[in-house]
Amino acid sequence: MFILKRQDVEISSIQHPQREQQIPILNYQGQTFRLLSVFGATQEEEAIAFWRDLTDHRGKACVLLEEPERYSVWGKIRLEQLGTEPSSGGTRGSYIQACILLLQTVYMDVEDFLGARQAGLFQKDIAKILIDSNFPQVQSTQAVQQLLKIDPLTNSDFPT
Repeated sequence: MFILKRQDVEISSIQHPQREQQIPILNYQGQTFRLLSVFGATQEEEAIAFWRDLTDHRGKACVLLEEPERYSVWGKIRLEQLGTEPSSGGTRGSYIQACILLLQTVYMDVEDFLGARQAGLFQKDIAKILIDSNFPQVQSTQAVQQLLKIDPLTNSDFPT
């Protein structure tokens, strides 16, 4: 599909929905890819052959990431597919991450457009709603402040 350079992509990681491990994720122009294989800098031909086999012969949507110290092959995925493995219980972790990201985005927009005072009032209102609704692991305004500051893409310590 594509041969890319490191500066063209964004690499992050997310928590695997079933196991206690991080999964490397590559983002390129709105598409998401999962790491399939890594090759050393001296294995350029092997990396290209593996990538071509996946794209040309198996019909997979893949990218080859070319870096100075290594080559890596990434296969296209949809993030919701990570939670659909057998006995996963769905994509609950992904939904929690998405909800936290949305909450943080709205909070930052309120702060940017309306100022710090309104952002503080928004934070208090959200805290009141979550506490009154007996939201899990949110018993104080400090817990809401923590939700607004954590990075849910790299931190797996968020409410269940």
